[in-house]
Amino acid sequence: MDDTRGIGRTLNNLAVVARDQCEWERMAGLADEALGVSEQIHDPEGVALALISRGIVEGIRGNPVRAAELLHRSLTLAVELGHTREIVECIELLAGLESTQGRAERAARLFGAAEAMLEAVGLVPLAGDRFRYAENVAAVRAVLGPDGLASCWRTGRQMEFDRAVECAGAQRR
Repeated sequence: MDDTRGIGRTLNNLAVVARDQCEWERMAGLADEALGVSEQIHDPEGVALALISRGIVEGIRGNPVRAAELLHRSLTLAVELGHTREIVECIELLAGLESTQGRAERAARLFGAAEAMLEAVGLVPLAGDRFRYAENVAAVRAVLGPDGLASCWRTGRQMEFDRAVECAGAQRR
């Protein structure tokens, strides 16, 4: 029995393990393989997951434009599929990219929106990227100050789901 879809998912899961071990080149190779397999069999969920992994790698490599392109593609697929966890993960990762690009207010709004989305559906944050999350939030706090961070975060938390997705840059097809 052919389980190409399972192979694609396994490759992406191994990429996530490589991420947790900070093995970025290994993560990149596994994510590329997962993406290739998922695209070959037209598995949009697998493509979305692999694009998240590739986006993380490009962000780590210092390629924020490419990272954002990959994450926007993933976000668009996740929205089409209705996969809240992947939507939130993309928004958090995009917020992190915004923080590294000097767009602190936008980053804080996206972080707030992602937090509210997780709470609304009863999900807990993913553990894998929490160290970068904390660093990015600290960088935003350093720019905006505690009150500025709280104000922008609150604005993000109050965003409607569709507005938050739009703000993060998902493309409608």
